[in-house]
Amino acid sequence: MIALSRLLMAVGMVVAGTLAGQNPLPVVIRLGTLQSVPLPLGWVVLAAAGLGMVSSVVISLLWGKPRLSNAARQLQSRLAQLEMPAEEETPAQSPEAAP
Repeated sequence: MIALSRLLMAVGMVVAGTLAGQNPLPVVIRLGTLQSVPLPLGWVVLAAAGLGMVSSVVISLLWGKPRLSNAARQLQSRLAQLEMPAEEETPAQSPEAAP
């Protein structure tokens, strides 16, 4: 899993570098009345990818725990059921031992 994330980050860096090389003119981001300073396109792409990774981690931490803890509780209760000794049954006589 870690190797996959590193591979994706490397691909993202290559894409950002390629975009920055192909588009050397700076871009300006406007959000309503706010405006950023001129930035290279590669930086904007890397910042967006980084923000996406961080937000996905935060979201998975906030909403991922209840499902994991519920699953853990279910597994613990199932394990407790399986570990409980079954009611003692009298051993059945085999047909060979019957008179």
